[in-house]
Amino acid sequence: MNKVFSLLIAIFSTFSTPFANANEGSEDYAFRPLSWYPLDELTSAEAEALPEFCSGKYRPVAITPRNNTSILIEADESIADKNGDAVFKGNVEFHQQDKKIISDQATWSQTQRSATFTGNVSIITPELVMSGDSAVINDSAQAEQKNAQVKHSEYSLPNAHMRGTAGTINSQGESFIQLIDSTYTFCEPGHNDWDIKASEINLDRESGIGSAWHTQLRIKEVPIMYLPYYRFPIDDRRMTGFLDPTFTINGEIQASEMSVPFYLNLHPQVDATITPKEILDHGLLWQGQVRHLTSIFGYGELNYSELKNDRSYLQEDGDTPRQDRWLINYQQRGDINENWHHRWVYNEISDNDYINDTKSSLGINRETHMPTRGEIYFDKSSWHFNVLGESYQTVDDTIALADRPYKRLPQLNLNFVPDSFSGLTGSMKSQATQFKRDNDKLTGTSAINGTRLVLDSSVSYTFEWPFAYITPKADYNIRQYQLQDVEQSLIDSGYDENPSVAIPKYSVDAGLFFERELEAFDSGYIQTLEPRIMHLQVPYYDQSDIPNFDSSALTFNASQLFRDYRFNGNDRIGDANHTTLGLTTRFLKDSNGTETFNASIGRIYYHEDRRVQLSSSTVSEVDSRKKSSDIIESTWNPYDQWRLYSMIEYGEAPKVVGEDSEHDILQKQFSIEYNDKLNHMANISLRENTSESIRQLDLGVFWALNDSWALIGSRKKDLWNYDSSDVKPVDPIIEALAGFEYQSCCWRAQVLYQEQSKRLTDDEDSADKTYSWLLRIELKGFASFGANPDDIMNQSIRGYSTRRYFDFESE
Repeated sequence: MNKVFSLLIAIFSTFSTPFANANEGSEDYAFRPLSWYPLDELTSAEAEALPEFCSGKYRPVAITPRNNTSILIEADESIADKNGDAVFKGNVEFHQQDKKIISDQATWSQTQRSATFTGNVSIITPELVMSGDSAVINDSAQAEQKNAQVKHSEYSLPNAHMRGTAGTINSQGESFIQLIDSTYTFCEPGHNDWDIKASEINLDRESGIGSAWHTQLRIKEVPIMYLPYYRFPIDDRRMTGFLDPTFTINGEIQASEMSVPFYLNLHPQVDATITPKEILDHGLLWQGQVRHLTSIFGYGELNYSELKNDRSYLQEDGDTPRQDRWLINYQQRGDINENWHHRWVYNEISDNDYINDTKSSLGINRETHMPTRGEIYFDKSSWHFNVLGESYQTVDDTIALADRPYKRLPQLNLNFVPDSFSGLTGSMKSQATQFKRDNDKLTGTSAINGTRLVLDSSVSYTFEWPFAYITPKADYNIRQYQLQDVEQSLIDSGYDENPSVAIPKYSVDAGLFFERELEAFDSGYIQTLEPRIMHLQVPYYDQSDIPNFDSSALTFNASQLFRDYRFNGNDRIGDANHTTLGLTTRFLKDSNGTETFNASIGRIYYHEDRRVQLSSSTVSEVDSRKKSSDIIESTWNPYDQWRLYSMIEYGEAPKVVGEDSEHDILQKQFSIEYNDKLNHMANISLRENTSESIRQLDLGVFWALNDSWALIGSRKKDLWNYDSSDVKPVDPIIEALAGFEYQSCCWRAQVLYQEQSKRLTDDEDSADKTYSWLLRIELKGFASFGANPDDIMNQSIRGYSTRRYFDFESE
């Protein structure tokens, strides 16, 4: 309600300066009540921009402002006495700067410094329009004695698309307003779909707080909710109070989740929110959030949740039927000075199912590790330095202990990347890390902890012409280890506790540019042809005895073709002797240079086997091949609304014992997206990766049938053909959403049906599908009730974040 009442305050402190002479002249002024204009009185441009469910438009009042602060008075006739008292009759108009008061009659008392307006009174500013039977303004010399009163008034705020009524509006001083028997709504005149009615509303501009007595939320003027008293903010200052409640309904028409947040304004730099949340079959979850914003610590947010005596969750021993469950999250970021900064995050949960069980309305959790991290970093020009501490809580029991991430306590990075000079570029990167994890149940190299020093340097020079470029590059990579917790049996066999490697790396990257003009589809294009070749040479160094602290394999895709490394992380420097060939073509519109189509194809030719492996010294079958798979990738934008993307990896499939190897499609991805920026958006994509056993079909659609009605749907389906020994999902439908939206000029409703399947990682897991209804009612300009499906749709429907709401907030 602050949008309405914060603007009402300004009108009553307006007329406080001496009068001007009436002969200064005036402008013709056409005015309609509330500054509301029906469709037939709008311009064609205004009517076209208006959604079809609105029958008219508020227009901001166009008043030519006067340059000085004096008041210009005009009337058909006036009578004044020697004391300065005056009576004005017929088309009376008081005009000061960009504000006006119009009435049939007005009187002015010079001795009492007061004005009385009667008969068709209108008070007009660019932000507010008000009409009433009468108005009295007392312009006392002392600010605290200034007051005003308007009887039987009707007001509107054209810019905010809001209006209301009041039996009486009283102003006391310049900062306090009282509205008696008042209403407020976002709906158009004559369409009270909903409104707020209160017997008394007090607005204190000095404190920024309003209060309301005997308040009713009415639908079609029928009360459906009553509050005897409540307080609310009237400006940007925060205040303590309840926020919009939320709820979710399951497939059995039961409230699966209900919450009523309560906001606490503790300090200008500190606030908090306490949210009791009742979760069906589990119990009452208490959620607390504390936020701070200070010059020293920056922005920080602490979240704590606790569910006492969960009704459905068993303890690990199975003997105790209930368990206390909780979550702690803290995140912070800030600036120490111009160059020094810091950021922190801490996460811990009581059990691995906590997030799935307590946030079902926000989607299924797919994370396997919860990070805890702290970092202080320095950035200035070409220099970067940071000190980092990091650990993870693994929330997937099926991940083997040997595959869980190490703690980094600490890690120091110092990088120097100077600006390029006439094609010459270089960099120096150094890193020192202490790796640690619990190794009581681990053996061999998996049980080793230790320290690693990384020193990388590179230099390159680009020879560039309008039609070609050549970039030779040289790198030198050093790794030095000091290992701990090495088993005696390894030491006895000659295991090196302080290994080190120093590996050079050489590459040459070159490309050509060709272009031609052509005509196609009744348009002019510039087509480019861009062949590219890169040779990479990295000698082999045996690293099989070095623990793997942070290296992992890369998924083969188009961007990997021209990379100069085979592994993520720093523990494995992959040997290489290969040449990559690639070809790209683009079609650019001759008129504006936008890219309509591009396609690329590439392949790597290996001159030697890749002997460095992640966890052994045995060369895998894939790393002994003489060429890579072929990667084909393309993007086509036939029109502004359409985007088509495709990627195919075609090559030799992994060998099966006793069978000949065959060439097949190993990886593919297709997607079609449509978005006309007019609330019609749809996407369909198919993603398949045989090495990761993934085949998934995703669909999403938000389709406006007209300005009022829209259909909503999304679906993620698992299409993989599982073997009898594989862990299968509960249902191939991973997530599904279907429903509709309706909106009018003053309210919006969303009704959606949702299905979800939890992620299974073990045959012993038992996870039923969840079914729920998401209902949201938004009273535009006031509040929302129910769930918030927009978060889910942003993830499921590409382009949904660009949709139009017709809520007049941006106008």
